[in-house]
Amino acid sequence: MNNLTIITAMAFSGAAALIYEVVSSKALFYYFAATTYSVATVLIAFLFGIALGSFIISKLLSKIKNKRTFFATLQLLVALYALFILSQYELLPKFLSFSYNFLPNNLILSKFLVSLLFLLIPTLFLGACFPLASSLIIKSNEQTDKKVGILYSFDTFGAILGAAVAGFVFLPIFGLKITIFIAAFLNFLSGLIILEKNIKKLGAYLTLSVTLVLLFIFLFNYSDFIKTEFVKPLEFPNALQASSAQVKGDHAGTIRKDYEQVIFQKNSPYGLVEVLETKDPGKYLQIDKKGQCSIPGHGSEDEIAHLVARNFDYPVEILNIGLGCGFTLSSILEYKQVIEVDVVEINTVIEEVARDYFSEENNYALEDPRVNLIIGDGYLFLQEEDEKYDGIIIDVQNPVVAHSSPLYTYEYFVMANEHLKQGGVFGLWGFGGNYGYNKTLYKTLDKAFPEVYFIDYGVSLFLASDHEISEEILSLTPENKEIMEKIKNDQDFEINTLDHQVLEKYFAKQ
Repeated sequence: MNNLTIITAMAFSGAAALIYEVVSSKALFYYFAATTYSVATVLIAFLFGIALGSFIISKLLSKIKNKRTFFATLQLLVALYALFILSQYELLPKFLSFSYNFLPNNLILSKFLVSLLFLLIPTLFLGACFPLASSLIIKSNEQTDKKVGILYSFDTFGAILGAAVAGFVFLPIFGLKITIFIAAFLNFLSGLIILEKNIKKLGAYLTLSVTLVLLFIFLFNYSDFIKTEFVKPLEFPNALQASSAQVKGDHAGTIRKDYEQVIFQKNSPYGLVEVLETKDPGKYLQIDKKGQCSIPGHGSEDEIAHLVARNFDYPVEILNIGLGCGFTLSSILEYKQVIEVDVVEINTVIEEVARDYFSEENNYALEDPRVNLIIGDGYLFLQEEDEKYDGIIIDVQNPVVAHSSPLYTYEYFVMANEHLKQGGVFGLWGFGGNYGYNKTLYKTLDKAFPEVYFIDYGVSLFLASDHEISEEILSLTPENKEIMEKIKNDQDFEINTLDHQVLEKYFAKQ
């Protein structure tokens, strides 16, 4: 029974460890782009902490008198760290901004250091637990290899199970914070199991603990729990493209089959950037085989710019997040009342492409003296800057892409609203989606802005403001008005937040 409790405790600890890794990866990806750099950063930070913890405790084992209590204390400390620190992942951009002050020219190293510090304490403690458990289970040299092998295998099985349930069950249903709480609960159980030798008492404690955590999850996440909407896949052939007839080549979801040759190809920290020469004729930009913009077929990108800029008959300043081929920017610059445009683009390679391959089609937008190009993250830019704008236009990759996903959340929409001047207008190029997708985005915007509008332009366009926008500007069709009225009155909805990325399920097949 003694060995069984130790093995079981390590299985719970292993499960919690991998849940933390999955959750931390997802939380960090909200800010650090899902590329090979960020994946490697998370793994290095996690494994470094585990290895360092094991090394340190191996030097101290002979000095620890009560190893069971020490093991339980480490598990409790990990649980507390998870509840009060890991769950506050929204603070990560502030730490990243702080690291920029010391390493302004090394973004990758800044990300690595922030990730390492974020994960170091819990991984140190978790790494220390395996040597402790090994010393408890080994009373003599007899059958040492067998006992350590069994302990390691159950620790690994627990880790596999933790990763599986975190990725496929807890995160999709409950979101990040509830999943972190569940992992903390497993650490608590691990410490409890290794301390309690009475099997009956242990069973009673476990039953009570499971009951309490289930009740906590239900109460904490009540509204989302009873309203979780298990939707069908997108109704269009491609989740990113509503109708090829309406938006030909416009942010298409997959690589075009009718291209003649790849005329540009370059790796970037945010994916493989390619420009294809098509048979239309025209050119086509894609990142990691996902379409971004093309010639011909950029009507909806032009339209979101027009919908925002037409609201003003006085000098205005516009923020455009997402450069792409430069078509949205070009349309903004058509308006003489636009005196300045800040363009925030995260990927330096996209700037190169917009200048060298699409400058004629975007009317040399980047050469316009009104344009200030800022290479940086759109989420961090609004979080760090105090400047306010008359219009803000978002035209970025889809919500499942790590560095774009925060820009579709309630938290970001609130920041955008705070950066608008009185009478300002927010515009979002929202990709094509079915009713559930459009409803989620509309309702999320509606929590952040007094007035919200949905425009079906083949793809989903959204406007939001502190005032009503005239029908003359919106030019809504009767069908569009009907859909928007239906969305407004629909009370069965979810909000897309950093904690619970509801929109991801609409891109499950991407």
